[in-house]
Amino acid sequence: MRTRNSKSKKQTVFLSHSATNRRELLGLKRLLDERSGKLIDFFLSSDSESIEHGSVWPTAVKAALDRMDVMLVFVSQEALKSGWTYFEAGYGLRKLGVAPIYCLPATDKASLPPPFDLLQNRNLHSASDVRDLIAGLNDALGAQINTAVSNEEFNRIFRKPTLGQVRGGPELEKIVSEIQLTGTGPSNSMELFSEVCREKGMPDSEQERGTVRCSTGLRFFVEPPTLASESRLIDTSDLGEEPEEWAFEAADLTRNSYFLRRDDGVADLLKEIIKDKRWGSLEEAKLYNAAAGKRNAEVPEINKQRTMAPRHFRFSISPRNASIPMSIIDEWAKKVGVIKDLSANVDLRREIWLEERIQEISAKIHDSPFSLGDGGVLIWKQRVAAKFSRDSMNDAKELQIKACDQHSLLPGEFEIEDMILTMFELQLIDLSGFKRSKRK
Repeated sequence: MRTRNSKSKKQTVFLSHSATNRRELLGLKRLLDERSGKLIDFFLSSDSESIEHGSVWPTAVKAALDRMDVMLVFVSQEALKSGWTYFEAGYGLRKLGVAPIYCLPATDKASLPPPFDLLQNRNLHSASDVRDLIAGLNDALGAQINTAVSNEEFNRIFRKPTLGQVRGGPELEKIVSEIQLTGTGPSNSMELFSEVCREKGMPDSEQERGTVRCSTGLRFFVEPPTLASESRLIDTSDLGEEPEEWAFEAADLTRNSYFLRRDDGVADLLKEIIKDKRWGSLEEAKLYNAAAGKRNAEVPEINKQRTMAPRHFRFSISPRNASIPMSIIDEWAKKVGVIKDLSANVDLRREIWLEERIQEISAKIHDSPFSLGDGGVLIWKQRVAAKFSRDSMNDAKELQIKACDQHSLLPGEFEIEDMILTMFELQLIDLSGFKRSKRK
C-alpha cells in the first residue's frame, strides 16, 4: 500500500464498499478503531460516525476522498454491480497510485472482472487475511496497529446472522414484537409443519380444535374447510294421500335441514314458523326426497374435494418468546411448495423510531438494496414492497410486506430479518437506548 502526506490531525483510510455489505464493514471498522485507539480516521460512508446526520452525503464523500491517505476497496457480488465501486477505486488509483482490492466472503479474487483483476487484490476470507490487511496498513501509515485477530472475531464480523438476531444491531426481539405471515397453501399445511418440526428435531407443537397449532411464541392457524351437509328427507311413511296441513308445513321446514316425524305436539309450533309456501301434495314431497337423495349421494365427494382444496393460513411469531427458530417457517415453505397471496405484517415495538421524511429516506437508501416507490413504499431488491404504518392513537407501528406486482415468493424470500437489519443500518428505523455510533 502507498500513502501520501496529510495535513489533517488524523490519517484517513477510505473504506470503499457497497451499502449491502455495511454490516461486515461496520464490524471491521469497529475492530480497526479499537485496535488503533481511534488515532486513525477509518472513513465508512454508510456509518453515521463518518458522516454526521444532516450532512450532504456526496459532499462528505468527496471531502474524504480528497483527504484520504489510504484507500481499501472491499468487493462483493453486489459491489461489483455498483458504479460507485468503480468510481471510488478509479479515484483512489489516480490519486494514490494504488487501490488494493479485498474480496469479501462469497467473492473470490480469481473471478474478479476487469479492471479489478489487474489491480492488487486479495481475498478476505479468514482471520489470517484480516491480519495481513492490518499489517499492510501499518506499512502504509507507519502505524503500530495490533495485528492479532482471532477466528472468533472474524466470524463475528463476517459470518451470516443466526436466525432470530439482527446482524450488527440489537437482537430482533428488541425491534419486533410479532411477525404475521398470511397466505393460501395446501390443505395439509399443518401436518407438513409438524413433519418439519420432527425432521429438524424441534418440539412438535400442540394442536387445538383441529385448526390451530401452538408452541411457545408461535401460533399457526389453518382455516377449516366449509363442508356440505346432507339434506334431511321428509318422512312420508305415515302420511295419507291427503295429509293434514301441518304435515306439509313440516315438510317445508325439512327443506331447511330439519327432520320431523308426525307428533301432535309440534303442529302449533310449525304453524308459527312456516308462513309462506305450502307443499301441494304428497307427490311433491316424494319428488323432493328423490332430488335430495341424489344430492346426498354426492356430498362425500364434494367434501373430499373441499377438504383437499388450498386453505388460508396464518403464522404468528413472537421473536421474544419463540421456542423454535424462525428458519422453521422457511423449511415448511420448501416442503409446502406453492403459496399464493403471501404477505407479512411486522409489528414493531413501541420504542422504535421511524424515519418518515421522504427526502431523508431517499438519501439514506442510496446505493442500497432499497429503492423508493410511489407513496413512500420501499422496494426491496425489486421484488418486495414494504411500507410503514402508524396508529396515532396508541403509537403502534407496523411494517406491511408483500410481493411486488405478480411476483410469487416463499416466506424465506421475503428476507424479513435481512430487510429489518438493513433498515436499522440505514437508520430508517432506530431503537431508543441502543448503543450505535455516537451522533452529534
